[in-house]
Amino acid sequence: MRRSCCRFRFVPFLTPEHIGRLRILHSISSQHIGRLCTVTMSAGDASYEDVRQLSESGTGYIFDVRNPEELKGGKIPNSINIPVSQFEAALRMDPESFQKTFHVEKPKPSEENIIMHCMMGKRGAQATAIAASLGYSHARNYPGAYREWAQKKGH
Repeated sequence: MRRSCCRFRFVPFLTPEHIGRLRILHSISSQHIGRLCTVTMSAGDASYEDVRQLSESGTGYIFDVRNPEELKGGKIPNSINIPVSQFEAALRMDPESFQKTFHVEKPKPSEENIIMHCMMGKRGAQATAIAASLGYSHARNYPGAYREWAQKKGH
């Protein structure tokens, strides 16, 4: 019996279709990919002013997708905490379950004032992508996140 130098066997998982797609992506320069990503990601961003106005008016939705223990350091007024790990399941809830769980009416996909934020922007962007994939076409990320909010509010 022949022994291998490692415990793992190579198992091919890329189909010819996957390999073809990888070749296409590889042929696109990183400069072009960067431009595409920048345009796509920045189009849905919310500014500090957008968040401030929404927070003060109490209209629309500001979703804080940080973990509950992170809220001890402060939160944006009128924001609703739903950790990013639970965000997709929350948006898939029926309106009654959403209301019971989060004590706020579930936003409709057509809602224009939906902003997601976290501590530094990454999880907010993930939540925004999740919302967009579920039909919330006006969902925006606040890339400045709670960090910028706290700095500007003097916390």
